[in-house]
Amino acid sequence: MKKDLKSSTLNAASWNFTKIMVGQFRNFVVSTILARLLFPEDFGLLGLAMVFASLTDSFVDFGFGNAIIQKQRVNKTQLSTVFWINMLMAALLGVAMFFSASWVAVYFEMPQLKPITQLMSLTFLIKGLSTLQNALFQKKLDFKTPFKIELVSGFISGGVGIYLAYTGFGVYSLIYSQISGWVIGTILIWYFSPWKPSFLFDIKQVKELWNFGYKYSLSIFIDSVFNKLDTIIIGKLFSASTLGLFYKAQSLDNLVFTFAFSSISGVLFPSFSKIADDNKRLRDALIRVLHVVCFTTFLFSGLAVINAKSIIVLLFTEKWLGSVPIFQILGLFTFIHTIPTILVTPVLSIGKSGANLKVEIIKKALYLLAIPVAIYYGLYAYIIATIAAAIIGMYFNLVLLRRFFDFKIGSFMKLFLTYFIPFIIVMIIEFLMPEMEFNHFLLIAIKSSIYILCYFLINIVAKTKGFTEFMDLLKILKNTYLERKKRLQS
Repeated sequence: MKKDLKSSTLNAASWNFTKIMVGQFRNFVVSTILARLLFPEDFGLLGLAMVFASLTDSFVDFGFGNAIIQKQRVNKTQLSTVFWINMLMAALLGVAMFFSASWVAVYFEMPQLKPITQLMSLTFLIKGLSTLQNALFQKKLDFKTPFKIELVSGFISGGVGIYLAYTGFGVYSLIYSQISGWVIGTILIWYFSPWKPSFLFDIKQVKELWNFGYKYSLSIFIDSVFNKLDTIIIGKLFSASTLGLFYKAQSLDNLVFTFAFSSISGVLFPSFSKIADDNKRLRDALIRVLHVVCFTTFLFSGLAVINAKSIIVLLFTEKWLGSVPIFQILGLFTFIHTIPTILVTPVLSIGKSGANLKVEIIKKALYLLAIPVAIYYGLYAYIIATIAAAIIGMYFNLVLLRRFFDFKIGSFMKLFLTYFIPFIIVMIIEFLMPEMEFNHFLLIAIKSSIYILCYFLINIVAKTKGFTEFMDLLKILKNTYLERKKRLQS
């Protein structure tokens, strides 16, 4: 059982890693081209329109998807009931967003937001059609099929966005690109998914799923509100252009997050759920994952921070230089996104979504203290205040782990500092180096080489488990690639 779980998890992780890397490469190319064709203001408007879609997204499935992943057995009636509930909620939320578009435009004093928000309201029904199927793929640890779907839909939607931006559609090129991707993705999911809904509905049979799901959904909603609080506050207090600069810096930081963590995150919950009845195995698995993610987080975030200016100028041109200091601040603290996501997963895998919800409420209350900072002290002080709130909030995640898994806070701090200290040492070395007058390509090559060499050497000397696990993961990915290549050639 242990070997089967490890094998299936590693296979799923390799496919998820492939899906994410290909997807990020595609998004990276498309985003770079669009950033050169468009302006920060366009991305600021998109960010505001996306806020309200993201805030209500969690209510499309009320957490049923994760409840289905967490539950060992689910019958046909339960699945169909969940699907029709999803569709009803998607329709209601879409209508609500469409008719609230005028209010959104008035609140932000941006009339152009009204038609953009109304267009984005279509996404609820589109995504509602595929939410459950995505959860079923994830439950089976099938990341190969979603990879194929995302590959096709992503390249088509990217092409749509580039063509429309080139022909002068402005911000609408971003909107239509998003919508076309979701439409194509949904069609392909229905084609590939073996499960199809039937006209079965029994609300009583989903009561158990609801008890887990609504708490998880509320937790995700609270998380979404505060994740998008940045966009709302900056959009209200500053210009669309400033918001666009922040949006681009944040998207680059999310790219770092993806490289450091997302290939693992997609398989954590279903994998942990399979061993939810064995606390010792869960704790041991959590520690191994923390070692890997701490190592990769500080590896990729360090590379991003030291090369921030060169990356932004090369990719997006000098009109985006205002994003550099924002990106560097966010990049230094990428761990506030990766680590809490890991800490919460074991708690959810044993069905303790209620306890997690309480912690999320406490954590998000801390974020509210950052709002006056934005009003009185400006953008950069606000960003630093939100980071401080996130670091304090991690303590409450650790309290839950201590309660349910006897995972000591001191043990976590020792593990964390094992990777954080080398990160800080190498960052100091990099910033003390004299400024070099080379072109940006050469600067990236030199700085990255020095950083990787120093970071790896310190981890090798310290004999960190994260480095060993990271190298093992690279070997697995290499072997998986070679096996697939052989199959294609034969």
